[in-house]
Amino acid sequence: SINLYTILFIAFFGIGYGAYYATADMPIPMVADCSDYETYRSGKYIPGIMGTLFSLVDKLVSSLSATVVGIAVSFIGLESLPTQYDPYTPGMNVVVIVLFCVIPMVAWAATLIAMKGYALTGEKMKEIQAVNACRRDAVAEGMIDAASCVSGCGPAWVYQFIEALADGGVACGLPRAKAQEYAAQMVLGSAKLVLESDKHPGALKDAVCSPGGSTIQGVRVLEEHGLRGAVMDAVLAAYDKTKEMGKG
Repeated sequence: SINLYTILFIAFFGIGYGAYYATADMPIPMVADCSDYETYRSGKYIPGIMGTLFSLVDKLVSSLSATVVGIAVSFIGLESLPTQYDPYTPGMNVVVIVLFCVIPMVAWAATLIAMKGYALTGEKMKEIQAVNACRRDAVAEGMIDAASCVSGCGPAWVYQFIEALADGGVACGLPRAKAQEYAAQMVLGSAKLVLESDKHPGALKDAVCSPGGSTIQGVRVLEEHGLRGAVMDAVLAAYDKTKEMGKG
């Protein structure tokens, strides 16, 4: 007969498994995103490792199901395994609702909370896939070492440049936090303009330098101190080291 327990079970079962299936397919594209991110970050191609790790974690979590059921049943003091002829043990209906309904809803809520910290947004993935595509082109052309030196080692040098810009801003009176924010945002905007405008970086630099202005004076000082030559030498040094490690 239909009673309050039956109605609650049907309602919670529908909500619980609706929540489960709403999030069950999330890890699949996330595994692919994380694999692409690792290729972007380190240059290593690891989809097989990512798939294996996902499968391992999935099996480890699934293996705990019997333990969870055992712990839940222990709370109601079950002394012997029931048969089809035995009446419900007191409290068993609550255990069934918790195991089949409440736990999937809690897992769903935890998944949504965890997703707030997931940094691989659609825009970020477009950037990552663009860089990876360039690397694949470089691999096809036999230039993976050179590409890795520019895209893999380059961030460290850009961080040095941002730090130096921030130091200069502090020397001029800016608070450290503001100087670092301005420097990072400037590099971000400049990089996007290079990618989106299809103009040569030299042409973009010329567009910023007004005659007799402040910017061209800074450009002159950087040229005097050999900025471009130093950066080129850094790339070549990294390339030589990469080749040396590859022989080892």
